[in-house]
Amino acid sequence: MQIVEVTGYAVRSAVITMRRRGTPLEFVIFPTLHVASPAFYSQVRLRLRECDLVVIEGIRGKSARVSALTLAYRLAPRRRRNGLQEQREELLLPGDAPVIRPDVTAAEAIEDLGTLPRGTYPLLLVAAPVMGLVFALRGRAPSSTRTWRSRTCRRRRGRRCRPTTPSGAR
Repeated sequence: MQIVEVTGYAVRSAVITMRRRGTPLEFVIFPTLHVASPAFYSQVRLRLRECDLVVIEGIRGKSARVSALTLAYRLAPRRRRNGLQEQREELLLPGDAPVIRPDVTAAEAIEDLGTLPRGTYPLLLVAAPVMGLVFALRGRAPSSTRTWRSRTCRRRRGRRCRPTTPSGAR
């Protein structure tokens, strides 16, 4: 089962509804992303309004170490031209539904990170801000498509470039 699909031009997530025959009880799963378009979050919020109870995942509490790791997706939406925003509870959660947060605390998350193989955690601390900057600067388009287009334009020397896809379709 594919829950999140990533293509060259979009990311889509599937809403999954689970029901038990003979009862009105149903569970609806809304996979979300840390960074997405405002329209995506509006749609999720509209669907959450129909729910009697909302269970959300995410680290509870604050920690400088956790903040360093989440820097990658917090940097990306800062560049307005990307048209993206960070997932925040106030954007998603309807005001009237009760919310349960069963996930780990920041301290528990940091403790779990200590069990990673040696060197992995420092690597994550360095890579997260770098990836955030790359994502913020390059925008939504996949880097492979952008690189391919720029090479195509250089080969045409002086002629105006027409956007094409790597498959050659126009």
